[in-house]
Amino acid sequence: MNHGLIPYVGGKHRLAHRLVEMCAVPPADTFVDVFGGSAAVTLAAGDRFGKLIYNDVDGDLVNLFRVISDPGTRQLLFRLLRWLPPSRRVFEDDYRQYVAGGFSFHAVADPIERARRTFYRHCFVFGGKVRSGGFAISTGDRDRIKEVPRYRNALRKLARIGGLFRRVVIENLHYSELIRIHGRRNDAVLFIDPPYHGSEDYYSRTFGAGDHAFLANQLATVPARVVCTYYDTPGIRSLYPPPLWRWESIAATKNSAFTKGNKVLTSEHVIIKEAFQKTSPPPVSHDYH
Repeated sequence: MNHGLIPYVGGKHRLAHRLVEMCAVPPADTFVDVFGGSAAVTLAAGDRFGKLIYNDVDGDLVNLFRVISDPGTRQLLFRLLRWLPPSRRVFEDDYRQYVAGGFSFHAVADPIERARRTFYRHCFVFGGKVRSGGFAISTGDRDRIKEVPRYRNALRKLARIGGLFRRVVIENLHYSELIRIHGRRNDAVLFIDPPYHGSEDYYSRTFGAGDHAFLANQLATVPARVVCTYYDTPGIRSLYPPPLWRWESIAATKNSAFTKGNKVLTSEHVIIKEAFQKTSPPPVSHDYH
């Protein structure tokens, strides 16, 4: 089952169940999705974990999931979206407010309207690049414009995913603060899916080169088990070295704009650190190059 609600750059909806299986062995008490994004992995984890924590620093995403978790506000959001067609004018009107708010809809006072704008932007932004992408409509398919049924399918998911989110604690913290709070327990597993090196500017909230090093150093010292996804580069290898970190590779697919929607086989790397007792000495940290 595809648990993701909205298209999201770097989203793990196709890999969510496989990643959850890796997080759940050995069993842990609490699943913490540190860079929650579209929440695809959080929602898939509901089958294996009793306690779920979703976090994202992007307040627009957090507001969206708060709205859909309540049946009353979810219904109001659905009414706003139900007859709203894919429209460049709507998209660009929203984008002007998004830029004026510092790449955020936080200035929109009504949480339901803020959720509407967030949902709509993610559904139609080119390449998932919410910070800078334009309106995307694909007309190459002879039978359909694929974004239209994708948008309608997302609307149909609102009730199901909203119901699942009633089990989830929703956080809106910087990753370092969230890890400080929840990483001190060795019966928790931290799932880490940060912006990958080279794609940091695709997201509403920035994540710089220095954040990769800071994140790795912090994760190396917390007692919680850590399951982290990244592409394999020399710089990332230097941050997550064996024997503390175990590297595994899993096959994945992604859509390619250069192959007219065909799926391209690629590799994702999962980097795992096992839990340890608080009394254990912290491992040596490393620098990012």
